Amino acid sequence: MSKYLEIPDVALTPKCLHKEAMAYMLEKHRSSSRMSVETYPSRSFKEMKEEEYIQILKDKAGRRFEMYGTVGEFLKNLKIYSRFSESYRYFKTPNEPYQADPIIY
Repeated sequence: MSKYLEIPDVALTPKCLHKEAMAYMLEKHRSSSRMSVETYPSRSFKEMKEEEYIQILKDKAGRRFEMYGTVGEFLKNLKIYSRFSESYRYFKTPNEPYQADPIIY
């Protein structure tokens, strides 16, 4: 695949990652992992990697997050789960650009 078709990690936003993670997690585990906009990390998300943000969610959820595996495994499964055409409608993120990788036919 061309490097020009790959979406860089810095294009992903905490809001979109959080919405996708909440939809992926079991309903009974969602309440412990919810974050408001005020509790997002203070430093710019462009400076953070996706793994760091998911680690914050994991720390907030505590032991309930362990069933999803490591942070890397959760992130890998989340990317598989959330990459489908018009996913922005399902996750209600129409204003969050570049959240899905291009589909090459």
